[in-house]
Amino acid sequence: DTSFWRRKSESVVARARGGSAAMERPALVMRWSEIEVWVGSVERPWCRRQRKSAADDGYALLEEGGREGLKRAVEATSGVLRPGEMCCMMGPSGAGKTTLLSVLAARPQLGRDGYWTGEVLLNGRRPWRRWRRELAYVLQKDIFFESLTVREELEFAAALREAPASSVAAIVASFGLESVLDSKIGSSVERGLSGGELKRLNIATELLVSPRLALLDEPLTGLDSSRAHGILTALRDRAKAGTGVMLSVHMPTSKLWALFDRLLLLAPKGRVVYDGAARAASAYFEARGLPVPPDWNPPDHFIEVLGDDGLVAGLAWTPRDDRGDEPGDATPVDDPPRLAPFSLQVSALCRRAFVNSRGTVLKPLDWALVVSLAAIWGVLWFQVAKNDAARRRHASDVVSICFFFVAQWSWGPAFAQLAAFPPERDVLAKELASETYTIEAFFVAKQLAELPVSALLPAAFYAVVWPLVALPLRALPLCYLVSLLESWVAASLAQALSALIFDTEQTTTVLIIVQVFQMCCGGYFINIAQQPPAIAWLRFSSYWYYMSGLVLKLVVLPYDTPDRDLRAQIQGDDYSFSSLSPIADSALLFLYGFVFRIAAYLALKTSKKIRFSWKLPASLTFLLGGRVSSRSPPANEAGTTYLHREPSAESASPQTPDDTATLRLATLPGGEPQ
Repeated sequence: DTSFWRRKSESVVARARGGSAAMERPALVMRWSEIEVWVGSVERPWCRRQRKSAADDGYALLEEGGREGLKRAVEATSGVLRPGEMCCMMGPSGAGKTTLLSVLAARPQLGRDGYWTGEVLLNGRRPWRRWRRELAYVLQKDIFFESLTVREELEFAAALREAPASSVAAIVASFGLESVLDSKIGSSVERGLSGGELKRLNIATELLVSPRLALLDEPLTGLDSSRAHGILTALRDRAKAGTGVMLSVHMPTSKLWALFDRLLLLAPKGRVVYDGAARAASAYFEARGLPVPPDWNPPDHFIEVLGDDGLVAGLAWTPRDDRGDEPGDATPVDDPPRLAPFSLQVSALCRRAFVNSRGTVLKPLDWALVVSLAAIWGVLWFQVAKNDAARRRHASDVVSICFFFVAQWSWGPAFAQLAAFPPERDVLAKELASETYTIEAFFVAKQLAELPVSALLPAAFYAVVWPLVALPLRALPLCYLVSLLESWVAASLAQALSALIFDTEQTTTVLIIVQVFQMCCGGYFINIAQQPPAIAWLRFSSYWYYMSGLVLKLVVLPYDTPDRDLRAQIQGDDYSFSSLSPIADSALLFLYGFVFRIAAYLALKTSKKIRFSWKLPASLTFLLGGRVSSRSPPANEAGTTYLHREPSAESASPQTPDDTATLRLATLPGGEPQ
C-alpha cells in the first residue's frame, strides 16, 4: 500500500528530526564570474612514452589559453541569479546554454579533458557541503526507470527528499499530471508517457522540495503553447515565493515572453551579448542600430541577430558589478539540509528496486529454465543413488551430478547479476548528483533486493532433481543452504565486475574468462593437485574447489561405512576437491563473497562513471610547477583565477567542494600565468 508506506516514511523523518517542522531558510543568490569552459578530448598516441617536459606530454597549450583538440564552449561569462526573479537564457545552437547551466549546477559534461575556469558563489561564499540539495536542476534528457508509474516515481522522490505528501498532490495539480498518475513511464520501445508528459514529470520531481534555486535546461521542449504557459506560470509562482529560476529557451512566444523578468543572451561560443531586464532588451538593440521590426516577437529578432556573425561582432556587453546593491548576498547559510535517515533511504530504495523489477525478477522464463535443467539432470541421472548397489556402480556419476549442482548455482546467479549496475547508471548518476541518497544506501538496498531470487529458485530446483536422482533426504537441507551460499558468492563476483567495468558486454566477456578459470581449477576436470607446484597452488584460488568439496562431503559422507570409504574413492586419482572440514569450506566461501561485495562497493564508491573526476590537466600542472591546492581559495584575492577540472561526458555527480582540487593561476601584470 503506497499510502501506508508514505505515511510510515514521513513518521520516520519526523522522529529523526524530533517532530519539528523545517525552519524557513534564507534566500540564495548565485553569482558567477569569468566562467570559461573548454570541452572535448585530447588525442594521445597509444605507444608514446611519457616524458618530463610540458611539450612532450601529449598536448600543448594554445596561445589563447585552451588546449589542442579542445573547443571553447563558453567565453568569460559573468552573471547573477537573484531570488524572486525568472531569468530566460537564449541563444542559437552551440551558444553554450546547456554547458553553462551544467557548470552552475556543478554537473558539467565537458569530455575527458574538458575543464572550466572562473568562480561560482552562493550568498557571497563558496558552495558549502550538501548545497545541491537546495538546487533543482532539470536536465534536457528525461531520465527515469521506465517500468515505474508516475505515481510511484513521485512518491519515491518525495520519500527520498523528505517532501510531505501534500506537496505531491500540489505538484501533480500544478503540472497537470492527474490523468497519467497510474501510467507507466515507458521508453522508446515500450509505450508510456508522451514527450510532453515526460518533461512535465521531470520538472515536477525536481520541484517537490521547494528548492531555493532552479536551473532548467530546455524545460519547454515537447510542450504545446498552452502546456508551456502552464509550466512557466508554475515556475513564475515559485519565483514569487523566493526561488531564483533560470531556464534556457529557444523561441518563446510573445505570451511566454511576457512572463520573464531577466534575459541572458549568449552568442555562439558562449559570449554574453546582453544580460539585463527582459523589457529593456528591445531598447538595448535599438540603441545599437538593430531595432525590433514591427509586428515581430522580440525573441525572434534577438535570435535572428545572434545568427549573424557580422552583427554579433558589433555587440559588446560590459557586466555591471552590483554586489554592493544586494545586502542579501552576505546572508550566511550555516545549516545545510540533511539527507534523509539512512534507514529511510534503504527502505525507499529497496522498495523501488522491488517495484522496478516487476517482470524481470523471478519471471516465468527463469522458472522454466531452472525446472527444465533440474528435470533433464534428474532423468539422465535417474536413481543413480537409490541403494548401495547403485551407488557402488555409479560412484563417479554421483560426483558428476554434484558438479552440475555447483555449476548451476555458479553460472546462473553470476549471469543474473551481469546487469546489476549499468542499466541504472543514468538514474544513479542523476540522483547521486542531486544528493538524494548516499551510495551506501543504494548498495545496501541492492543487496536486499536480490534475496528473493537467491532463495526461491534453488528450492524449486532441488524439489525436482533430488527425488529423481534419489540422493539422501537428510543431506537436502544442508545442500540447499550451501547452494544459497554459493549463489551469493557467484552473484558477488558478478557485481564486483559489473561495478568495476560498468559495461554489460565487456563484463560478460570478463566474467566468462574468470568463471572458466574458477571451474577448471575446481578439481573436477583435472586432478590439479598432481600438477607441478607452480600450477597446483591455483586450486586454492578457486571457490569452485571449496564448493565442490563441500557438496560432495554432504552428499557422500552419509554413504560412508566402516567397510567402505566413499570419500577416498571419489578423491582418488581422478579428482582434487577440497579436503578441509565442511565448516572450513563454508567459512572460506563466505570470505570469498564478502571480499567480492566489498570490492563491488569500493568500485561504486570510486567510479568515475557515476561521479565527476577532478584530475588536473598535466600541461597546466607542469606550467604551474605542480602547485595544486585542495584548500578553499582565499576571498577577494585580486588577479587570481581558479581552475576546476570537471568530468567527462560519461560521468555524473561531482565531489563536494571539500573534495575538489583548485588550481590557482596567478596572473602577472603582463597577463601571463605564473
